[in-house]
Amino acid sequence: MQRAAGGERRAACKRRCRRLARTLFTAARQQRHACARARAIFTPVSSHQFTHHVLREAYLMDRETVGKNIPGATAITRRGFLASAAALACASALAGCDAVGPQVTDPTDYLVEHVRSYDPHGELEVDALGDLGCYQLILTGEMHAIVQNFDVQLMLIRYLNRHWDLRYIVAELGLGASIYLNRYLETGDNALLDDIMNQLSGTASYTVEQRVFYQKLYEYNVGLPDEQKLRVIGLDVDHQGALWLSGLALLLPDTPPEDEVAARLYELIGRLAQEGDYLAAHMLLASEKSVAPDLIDQVFGKQCELARQVIKNFDAALHFYNVLEGDVEWALRDEVMEQNFLYVRERLPFEHFYGQFGSAHVAQHDYVPGEFKDGLPFAARLNADGSPMQGKVCSIPLMYTDENGSVGQNIAAHLTDDLFGAYWGMNLIFDLADEPSPFAQDICLAVRRRDDAVGTLDYYQKMIFVADLTQAEALDEA
Repeated sequence: MQRAAGGERRAACKRRCRRLARTLFTAARQQRHACARARAIFTPVSSHQFTHHVLREAYLMDRETVGKNIPGATAITRRGFLASAAALACASALAGCDAVGPQVTDPTDYLVEHVRSYDPHGELEVDALGDLGCYQLILTGEMHAIVQNFDVQLMLIRYLNRHWDLRYIVAELGLGASIYLNRYLETGDNALLDDIMNQLSGTASYTVEQRVFYQKLYEYNVGLPDEQKLRVIGLDVDHQGALWLSGLALLLPDTPPEDEVAARLYELIGRLAQEGDYLAAHMLLASEKSVAPDLIDQVFGKQCELARQVIKNFDAALHFYNVLEGDVEWALRDEVMEQNFLYVRERLPFEHFYGQFGSAHVAQHDYVPGEFKDGLPFAARLNADGSPMQGKVCSIPLMYTDENGSVGQNIAAHLTDDLFGAYWGMNLIFDLADEPSPFAQDICLAVRRRDDAVGTLDYYQKMIFVADLTQAEALDEA
């Protein structure tokens, strides 16, 4: 029995190392400049010699760690293998740096050719996400309240800010709340951050890691030149009324209007914002809008157009929480997200946008009947026929895995061991959309697909593997 188990472990090691070797060889072949620099250092070897050598070295490394009962031993071996074999990979590619290999359509080979590793605490390579030229909006989809989400999101924000001219982060946050958050990002005032986090109590965002993420985002942002600074745009309904009103009050000009009635409304909004009485403020604004619509123009001055959108967003929030006496119309949120994004894009037509939302919102195709009340997810709405964003949205689900396979809900995609077994428990980025892709029609990884005729690319264009899954810590438990 022990001998059989040992044989299975050795066979598994060999399979994993063989796949990793192919990945390294392919990556090295694609790095022409690296090959040129390495030519003066390494003696060219054949791919057969290279593969044999790497497999032997990696297998010996794995054999040394198997059975030692050390937590993380396999992961350490993988990292050591990747680091030590990288130079050998360059050497093997020297003889054929300029050759263009055949296009890969077999799904296993395709994945080997289109996978990149990443360090969530480091910086991505320049082309780590593949070709982003046709996209204006990139969305990553998460399972909420997971520690690793924040590292991945911050890593992508830095990368896209530097290499994709990103300046606007869209968020699963209310539009008014995001105005208030931007004041924190401008000032670094921890009292503002405390207020934001307190208002998020009872939600999946009320975590130590969410607070730290905002702090790190501020620290990164404050060091950027003005033309590269980031701003957050909330697209969701304003779930937190006090944050909505605080953001709305920041749109008030420094001085009150000259008109007496408008000046009185100006004063009331400011006072109610200090008291956090958002329902009274909403009732006041609703009545004033119906009686004298031009008062909004006078009260908010140059920000009157945005103020109207923020007020409209809270109208949607109240409708969302009151519809059908508690039978919440979840599709309404995605509809509001779409409307808010198109409102913003109309005013910033040439900007790039990135955001991390719950996985269900970033699918670009409709789910099975009953999901979203037969409505469409946010990304699917933007990518629909006739939308100005059709073909300009890139959706990337985060898939959580450990060394034994998929962990957590992973509602975005169904991952099989035959395709992804070699990649369990690793931090990886897969580009699924490079042509010709077997994920265009032949393979659909989406779990809740409505139409069996569609492929993965109808839902997502890339995929990020996140090593393991750790629940975030609630602030009141810290």
